[in-house]
Amino acid sequence: MALWRNPALLAVDEPTNHLDTEAASLVRDALGTYRGLGLLVSHDRALLDSLCRNCLFLREGIVTLRPGGVSQGLAEEERERVEQRSISKKLHDEADRLAKEAERRWRNLEGSRNRLSKRGLDPKDRDTRNQINLARLSGKDAAAVNQYKRMKNRVEKAEEAWEKALHERKQGLTLKGKRARADRLFALEAGSIPLGDGRRLSFPELVLGPEDRIALTGPNGSGKSTLIRYARIRLPAALPLLYLPQELGPEESRAVLEGVFREEEKIQGGICSRFSRLGSDPRLLFTSALPSPGEIRKLVIARGIFCDPVLIIMDEPANHLDMVSIGLLETALTEYTGALLLVSHDQLFLSRLTRQEWTIVRNGRDSVLRV
Repeated sequence: MALWRNPALLAVDEPTNHLDTEAASLVRDALGTYRGLGLLVSHDRALLDSLCRNCLFLREGIVTLRPGGVSQGLAEEERERVEQRSISKKLHDEADRLAKEAERRWRNLEGSRNRLSKRGLDPKDRDTRNQINLARLSGKDAAAVNQYKRMKNRVEKAEEAWEKALHERKQGLTLKGKRARADRLFALEAGSIPLGDGRRLSFPELVLGPEDRIALTGPNGSGKSTLIRYARIRLPAALPLLYLPQELGPEESRAVLEGVFREEEKIQGGICSRFSRLGSDPRLLFTSALPSPGEIRKLVIARGIFCDPVLIIMDEPANHLDMVSIGLLETALTEYTGALLLVSHDQLFLSRLTRQEWTIVRNGRDSVLRV
């Protein structure tokens, strides 16, 4: 309706949220026909790259406008981050050098004071007392004090600049995992499962190996999440698994949060550290009765890493995550060495992380999985 009216300004907020690949492509094509001034809020990288000439990045209250699509903007942001690390190191080295110089001058000053002290002198030693008096009158001691104070001030300024440069939160998640010893993590015989309303999803024999990286795709309502749940409950109970469902309700979210609070202090600290490296402040976990859906998803991921998973199953992992967090998760999963089963409508995400595709297609009212 908005495109049909052809307004001078079109503002769209997350137009591809919860859409499958086909519907998202239709929305992208439709928005591409608009020739007015567009304002688009989205975490869909493909959408932003195809439609935007400039991107506005919001980071902890700081607004930065960068030319080009979001991929170009993120690359520029990373270049700036690398440059900032270099500046931070130089400031640290300078602060260290100045601190050592200040310490040297302080030692010289203390030595000067000791030399100019009359304590312990023979009251009859008038020559030495006169020399000390002359040195004091010459202002050498005062000059040394002032010199030390100036150096100390330089140290404080250098350390302040260093702390400011380090203000940026450390980011980047390590997710090595491990390879399962078994040749198969699961093998499902060919069959079918109900989807509701009399519909069914049929599938051939499904085998998941210890190093398989599989994308499960298909239109909304075709049975992707149902198949994930069906396969998950048939996994060995002792299998180290990181599972991220498509959505977590309020009660499930509270259970995740309370589970973290019950962990040992060392493990809890590690979870908070990984939570932080996904781009969020851990203090949110202790100050909110129920963190946002995006924060809870990050918490599930951060906690799941501790089991050294041999299999990661994620159902729409980018849901509720911001652009930075999606990129950090993508990088971590790229380095992961175990098996991976992903459900996502983010084609860029899947293309970078998976090597095989299981596709669900509609067959009348029913669905069929093709491997």
